[in-house]
Amino acid sequence: MAIELASGFIFSEAECENRTYQTWWGQVSQWFNQEQWDFWALVSDGAKALVKLALSGLGCPSLPDVFHLLYALSKTMGSAIARQRLQLQKQHQNLQAKLKAVSSSEAISLGISPNYGFTCPAAYS
Repeated sequence: MAIELASGFIFSEAECENRTYQTWWGQVSQWFNQEQWDFWALVSDGAKALVKLALSGLGCPSLPDVFHLLYALSKTMGSAIARQRLQLQKQHQNLQAKLKAVSSSEAISLGISPNYGFTCPAAYS
């Protein structure tokens, strides 16, 4: 499959058992014109035929496809981030509860109701 990544436009799509440079070039040469197209890079799985297609046929660098590597990395990092997020949420809830308890006890000692309405201290009742 030959696809333009920014737009998703599919230039060519074929299923072939013979995956040689000649097979790839046969597919690409149906629409490729050196004067009309500028290739920045060809991203592939690193197969020798595709590397040769990039360097010899299309005249551009060949870049390795790192999708699978990045996917595995993101799954690992994603679960670690999710665990850390859960821990932080629990810590936040615990600290909020402590803050509320401290605020309530301080308010009562100052003669202020925990809902922040003034009460009459015991000495004045």
